[in-house]
Amino acid sequence: MHPMIWAVLLMALGLSFAALEIFIPSAGILGFLSVASIIGSVFLAFSYGSPTAGFVFISTAAVGLPVVIFFAFKWLPNTP
Repeated sequence: MHPMIWAVLLMALGLSFAALEIFIPSAGILGFLSVASIIGSVFLAFSYGSPTAGFVFISTAAVGLPVVIFFAFKWLPNTP
């Protein structure tokens, strides 16, 4: 598989782990995995893509992470 596909999958996995951290008490393990996945995604984008792709992934992480956390906290009171 092309490394840019892995970069996209790692970004999605990192954002998913960030949302799961809100719902599942994991003592920070899911938060660490989230940050590691996002950093790995950005690294792959810079290494195997172009600098433009790397900056797109950084921008996606900078915008996507707060948005995911915001919506997870907004959805949290509606969960059992």
